[in-house]
Amino acid sequence: MPKTSQTTVQLRRSPKLIAFLVTFAVIGLVASLAVALVVGVAGTFMLFVLAFGTAFITFVGWVAYAILDAIFGRRSRAVSATKIEG
Repeated sequence: MPKTSQTTVQLRRSPKLIAFLVTFAVIGLVASLAVALVVGVAGTFMLFVLAFGTAFITFVGWVAYAILDAIFGRRSRAVSATKIEG
């Protein structure tokens, strides 16, 4: 007969970090490109606008992830589980 033991585990729903960062990076790239084209910046400065605009919006996505993770972390539940060893 397999050996079993009881343990307590935390169940929580958390947003996916990579999905947040990639989504916000794409949004930042598109928004930065739109701003650069509307303003009519020079070619080399356009790369600067794209790089820093994308980085800034990606940072905003990371902050949104951190806030949502903190909210969902408070809603976690402790549940009893049986561990089967062997």
